Amino acid sequence: MVRVAVAGASGYMGAELLRLLSVHPKITLTGVTSDRLAGEPLGKAYPHLRGLSDLRFHDLDAAWLTDVADVVFLALPHMESQKLMPVLRQRGRKAIDLSADYRLRDPNDYVTWYKAPHIDLPGLGEAVYGLPELHRKAIATAALIASPGCYPAGAILATAPLFRAGLARLDGIVIDGKSGVSGAGAQGRKIDPMYLYTEANENVQAYAIAGHRHTAEMEQELSALAGAPLRVSFTPHLLPLNRGLFTTASVPLASAASSARLLDVYREFYAGEPFVRVLDEGERPATRAVTFAWPFAARKWVTTMPPAVSMASMVLRGASLCLPSWIGRRPVCSWSTNRISSTPGRIAPPRKVPSAASMSTVVAVPALTTSEAPLCSARAAISAAQRSGPSTSGRS
Repeated sequence: MVRVAVAGASGYMGAELLRLLSVHPKITLTGVTSDRLAGEPLGKAYPHLRGLSDLRFHDLDAAWLTDVADVVFLALPHMESQKLMPVLRQRGRKAIDLSADYRLRDPNDYVTWYKAPHIDLPGLGEAVYGLPELHRKAIATAALIASPGCYPAGAILATAPLFRAGLARLDGIVIDGKSGVSGAGAQGRKIDPMYLYTEANENVQAYAIAGHRHTAEMEQELSALAGAPLRVSFTPHLLPLNRGLFTTASVPLASAASSARLLDVYREFYAGEPFVRVLDEGERPATRAVTFAWPFAARKWVTTMPPAVSMASMVLRGASLCLPSWIGRRPVCSWSTNRISSTPGRIAPPRKVPSAASMSTVVAVPALTTSEAPLCSARAAISAAQRSGPSTSGRS
């Protein structure tokens, strides 16, 4: 059994992660932290976990985490995980970071997008972007996994096959993302008019126009796939949903391609992938379709016709707002909510699709709202911990 601790377990990501870890057959939950709930029984904060654990929340303490766990999930606010990682790394612990602290490879991007310099450059240099569909081999041996953000997971999975195959142009890329309210994480608990019921209900709002932080992740991963720098025009929207994410990506093609050709490209790219399903021509994705999906079923639906659509589960597949969707070798449990995440969704064609297209639009819809990518990335880290054997340190 692998000993696992969750730092920041009182947030949306932490709560969803605890639910998954509590029923995983190869994991023992040995520690949870929350400065806000320190000393309180886990079952009191989360009644649905009563009887599954007798743990109490502990103050955030990196040294304590290394004593009680082999693998640590960091479900902390942005720019906080990098303060703990040096201690975890020094003591040989593996970590899955659900924040944005280790997603961007260029440290200068943190000054640009997060308005603060990165203070753990060694950790940033060794971190692996935790999208298994792109980096599975690297994740399997990584000591630090950076769980993708929810919007990037949906956008990247929806368009990756086009860039890898050299079918996409590198200009005119438009990403339209729609997220449920829980996608804001702890921000949704603050007194911000945008998240109030009377403002969010029966309403759709665009926000962070031309300046959302997830833009950097999208450009980083898609540029790597394309083999050249590219830029995307990304606009996020807030939907009156608790959980769920829907992404539409419009990508100009380098040359006209038939729907059949594009479908073949997507099917080949995602062949054997447990988290991605390519829909047949004429099928369309919807957030409701992934509401009760298992982690393996939180899929991205892709279509080769313009436009293409992908759906993902917000709480399960995106780091910033999504949890990893896999740990170990089997699904951990079923999901009961719809939320935007970085899990793969589906891509569906428009009602009338021409035989050949010069533009491919992909739409992604996540099923859960808080975070899913971390769990997907966690599988390799936990498997690696199992191979190396249990830690010799004491248990809490």
